Amino acid sequence: MIIGNKINALLAYPFDSDTQQRDFQLVASPTVRELLMMGSPDNHSSSLPTRKEIVDACAPPKDTNVLKYEVDGGRPLFIKFGSELMGGAETQKYLYEQSVLNPSAPRVPVVYDAFEVDNGYYREAYIVMEYIEAPTVEEWLKKEPDMAELLSDKVAEAVRWILNCPLPAKPRFGPVGRGRAQHRVFADHVAPLEFDSVDAVQRYFHAALNRFIPRGTTPIPPVDFSNEEVCFYHCDIRPSNFHFDPETQEVTIVDLQSIGMGPSHSPAIHFT
Repeated sequence: MIIGNKINALLAYPFDSDTQQRDFQLVASPTVRELLMMGSPDNHSSSLPTRKEIVDACAPPKDTNVLKYEVDGGRPLFIKFGSELMGGAETQKYLYEQSVLNPSAPRVPVVYDAFEVDNGYYREAYIVMEYIEAPTVEEWLKKEPDMAELLSDKVAEAVRWILNCPLPAKPRFGPVGRGRAQHRVFADHVAPLEFDSVDAVQRYFHAALNRFIPRGTTPIPPVDFSNEEVCFYHCDIRPSNFHFDPETQEVTIVDLQSIGMGPSHSPAIHFT
């Protein structure tokens, strides 16, 4: 597939008192929040739904973990909910901040809020973000196959930006800030624990590789990432994770859960 080949070339609310909640506010200031939420420049009455309204909207049984949330008098919101999402929320916030500093960067949806609620079984996370109106690359390829070359170039540019994006002050293996890495090098595509540094994941891989070495067999040499450059990776590159606006020629990166930091030779994942 053209897009796959292009990418491979690049990659070598307060709740009731009995509800436990961990708050994680991602909006820099109320002014920014109101500006991004208002439906028109003179509409200052729009506001985000409360966290309880968000939880209630996501509560009925669904066969998906995403929701388009309509806001009266404002732009719709996109809500993603489930477990293991907070690291992705922090990563998305960081990449959004980097994107607004670079005019040539792809678009990253702004995160308005992210929080967790203990539902009695696990900590359910909710990310409230900007809703992207433009169709996905997958949708464009179905209705306009002649756009494949253009779309492949645009997606490749977006992936290149991710790979070269400046790192935070203290890079770790996986998402920015906290959370387990989501990467196809691990079983079930999720790391068994959090790694606070590349050195920590190096020790883990070395121990894992030598765990089942038969007695009397020469141990596998230590895994060494010390000479590897640390960079961002994206291990879920597929057409549905990129939107394209033909009027602005702008690509938007979505579903950032599989973006993280790691050694530059982290396995590259193709389109499937």
